[in-house]
Amino acid sequence: MALKSTMLERGIFTVSRVVISLVALCALGGIIYSVILFAGAAGGKGEVRFVDVKKHISSADTVNFDLSESGEAISKLPPRTREHLGSKENLKVLNGWLAALKNDDERADFIANMESVIVEAERREESVVDFINAYRTVKLDRMKSSPLGDYEEPARMAIAFLAFAVSISLLIGAGLLLVMLAVERNTRPSHL
Repeated sequence: MALKSTMLERGIFTVSRVVISLVALCALGGIIYSVILFAGAAGGKGEVRFVDVKKHISSADTVNFDLSESGEAISKLPPRTREHLGSKENLKVLNGWLAALKNDDERADFIANMESVIVEAERREESVVDFINAYRTVKLDRMKSSPLGDYEEPARMAIAFLAFAVSISLLIGAGLLLVMLAVERNTRPSHL
């Protein structure tokens, strides 16, 4: 005895296709999110923005620097940083700040990020000296305050990879289910 396709079956097929399509869209969103996580993990550690330094300036009365004068001489500084920190005294201070960092990657990130804060402070016509002084405190605090320490970047990469893998799996699974539903619907005899 052959069963006729009922309204209930047609409704189930339609609802199934809609739900699976939504899962596929969510999987695509997960892939986009994982790519964003990859890009964030590849960025500098403890990125400091203009707004972060502005908050620090308004909340702090004075900034106390108790740094030694040791450290490597800076051979090349970005143009705006060189303009504001190129003098002998300022270079000693900058060398002291850089000596507190662990490696050359952190030093390069510190200088590049400071350049962007200086440019933004100049663009907004703020006191560049105040921003440079506050930048040091904010940036070093951010670099040291990571709850995962040296494992932060590998953890972010692992999370991004996991999000990517799960999203790809969901997308493949949803695609297969849609194909199976189409095959099921199209292989039924039309005369029933």
